[in-house]
Amino acid sequence: MRFSQKGGLFFYTISDGPAGADCDYSYYNATDHVIANNYDKEPSLVLNSSLDGLVAFKCIEHLFFKATCGKGEFYSANVTGSSDQTVPAVASVVVLVSWLWSW
Repeated sequence: MRFSQKGGLFFYTISDGPAGADCDYSYYNATDHVIANNYDKEPSLVLNSSLDGLVAFKCIEHLFFKATCGKGEFYSANVTGSSDQTVPAVASVVVLVSWLWSW
Protein backbone atom coordinates (compact mmCIF):
# COMPACT_ATOMS: atom_id res chain seq x y z
CA MET A 1 0.00 0.00 0.00
CA ARG A 2 1.31 3.44 -0.87
CA PHE A 3 0.61 6.68 0.98
CA SER A 4 0.52 10.18 -0.51
CA GLN A 5 -0.96 13.55 0.33
CA LYS A 6 -2.32 16.18 -2.05
CA GLY A 7 -4.58 19.18 -1.59
CA GLY A 8 -5.63 18.33 1.95
CA LEU A 9 -6.55 14.73 1.06
CA PHE A 10 -4.70 11.57 2.03
CA PHE A 11 -4.41 8.76 -0.53
CA TYR A 12 -3.76 5.12 0.33
CA THR A 13 -3.27 3.06 -2.83
CA ILE A 14 -3.27 -0.72 -3.06
CA SER A 15 -0.62 -1.48 -5.67
CA ASP A 16 -0.63 -5.30 -5.74
CA GLY A 17 -4.18 -6.00 -4.68
CA PRO A 18 -7.15 -7.78 -6.19
CA ALA A 19 -8.28 -4.96 -8.54
CA GLY A 20 -11.45 -5.82 -10.41
CA ALA A 21 -12.01 -9.03 -8.48
CA ASP A 22 -15.21 -9.97 -6.67
CA CYS A 23 -14.02 -9.45 -3.09
CA ASP A 24 -15.21 -8.38 0.33
CA TYR A 25 -12.79 -5.80 1.72
CA SER A 26 -12.21 -3.69 4.81
CA TYR A 27 -9.90 -0.86 5.81
CA TYR A 28 -9.28 -0.52 9.53
CA ASN A 29 -7.07 1.40 11.94
CA ALA A 30 -4.57 0.32 14.58
CA THR A 31 -7.34 -0.36 17.13
CA ASP A 32 -9.04 -2.78 14.68
CA HIS A 33 -11.89 -0.31 14.08
CA VAL A 34 -13.31 -0.66 10.55
CA ILE A 35 -13.37 2.73 8.84
CA ALA A 36 -14.54 1.56 5.39
CA ASN A 37 -15.64 -1.59 3.60
CA ASN A 38 -17.72 -2.75 0.62
CA TYR A 39 -20.90 -1.40 2.15
CA ASP A 40 -20.14 1.61 4.29
CA LYS A 41 -17.60 4.19 5.40
CA GLU A 42 -17.07 6.69 8.19
CA PRO A 43 -18.16 9.85 6.34
CA SER A 44 -16.27 12.19 8.66
CA LEU A 45 -13.00 10.41 7.82
CA VAL A 46 -13.32 8.69 4.42
CA LEU A 47 -14.15 10.38 1.11
CA ASN A 48 -14.25 7.09 -0.82
CA SER A 49 -12.85 3.57 -0.84
CA SER A 50 -12.52 0.62 -3.19
CA LEU A 51 -10.33 -2.43 -3.75
CA ASP A 52 -7.81 -0.04 -5.32
CA GLY A 53 -7.43 2.26 -2.33
CA LEU A 54 -8.89 4.75 0.10
CA VAL A 55 -9.07 8.56 0.13
CA ALA A 56 -9.31 10.16 3.58
CA PHE A 57 -9.89 13.66 4.90
CA LYS A 58 -7.32 13.10 7.67
CA CYS A 59 -4.02 11.28 7.93
CA ILE A 60 -4.50 7.73 9.24
CA GLU A 61 -1.15 6.91 10.77
CA HIS A 62 -1.60 3.12 10.69
CA LEU A 63 -4.01 1.80 8.05
CA PHE A 64 -4.68 -1.87 7.38
CA PHE A 65 -6.48 -3.55 4.47
CA LYS A 66 -7.94 -7.03 4.11
CA ALA A 67 -9.80 -8.59 1.20
CA THR A 68 -11.26 -12.04 0.79
CA CYS A 69 -12.00 -13.02 -2.79
CA GLY A 70 -13.40 -15.95 -4.71
CA LYS A 71 -11.49 -19.24 -4.86
CA GLY A 72 -10.14 -18.69 -1.34
CA GLU A 73 -7.82 -15.81 -2.22
CA PHE A 74 -6.86 -13.54 0.67
CA TYR A 75 -5.05 -10.20 0.47
CA SER A 76 -3.75 -7.95 3.20
CA ALA A 77 -1.70 -4.77 3.25
CA ASN A 78 -0.75 -2.07 5.70
CA VAL A 79 0.91 1.30 5.71
CA THR A 80 2.34 3.63 8.29
CA GLY A 81 1.90 7.14 6.98
CA SER A 82 2.58 10.60 8.26
CA SER A 83 1.17 13.95 7.27
CA ASP A 84 4.72 15.22 7.73
CA GLN A 85 6.17 14.82 4.23
CA THR A 86 9.69 14.45 5.66
CA VAL A 87 8.75 11.05 7.11
CA PRO A 88 8.54 8.32 4.46
CA ALA A 89 5.64 5.90 4.43
CA VAL A 90 6.42 2.29 5.26
CA ALA A 91 4.26 -0.31 3.56
CA SER A 92 3.92 -4.03 3.18
CA VAL A 93 1.67 -6.29 1.16
CA VAL A 94 0.91 -9.93 1.79
CA VAL A 95 -0.92 -12.11 -0.72
CA LEU A 96 -2.02 -15.58 0.29
CA VAL A 97 -3.77 -17.93 -2.07
CA SER A 98 -5.41 -21.00 -0.66
CA TRP A 99 -7.07 -23.54 -2.89
CA LEU A 100 -10.23 -25.27 -1.81
CA TRP A 101 -10.01 -28.93 -2.76
CA SER A 102 -13.11 -30.99 -3.32
CA TRP A 103 -12.82 -34.68 -2.64
